Amino acid sequence: MQTDGDQYDRAYYACHYGPLPYDRGEKHWGIFFGGIADELIRSFAPRRVFDAGCAVGFLVEAFWDRGVEAYGRDISDHAISQVRPELRPYCAAGSIAVPIDGRYDLITCIEFLEQMEESAAISAVAAMTRATDDFKEPTHINVRPAIYRRRLFADQGFALRIANAARPDGADGGDAGVRWGI
Repeated sequence: MQTDGDQYDRAYYACHYGPLPYDRGEKHWGIFFGGIADELIRSFAPRRVFDAGCAVGFLVEAFWDRGVEAYGRDISDHAISQVRPELRPYCAAGSIAVPIDGRYDLITCIEFLEQMEESAAISAVAAMTRATDDFKEPTHINVRPAIYRRRLFADQGFALRIANAARPDGADGGDAGVRWGI
């Protein structure tokens, strides 16, 4: 049960992200979040971004380093204390389940809703959706939940199968291992 950020302390960030500590000493994180920022900028061209559950601010940093105004909030006082000093005014400690001030072109939320009680997660989603507008893409005329596509394929006798395709960094295969088949 997540009630406050005390459990997300120095020890948590040192060992809960796999074999690499979640800190600036690991070049991996700058490259990883830089790649995410690059793709989001390419896809959505945001001018103002909010990173919900920003942890130590790697994604907020990556956006600022690419000229995009970015803000973040995280439940962990420890994490916010680790944000790059010149960006600390743009990141705050606090719950995402409370309203988010301002309007944003893009709100990101990576790996934090799973760490909240259901009622808090519902409040967090409500807060995020009130602070941005729905994405409009004129060529996307059949946007549906993933279950819709699963059912379409199932109606044709196909089922989703997940292959355990290893990535070069040793993590699981993610979407690279998703295949449709009979």
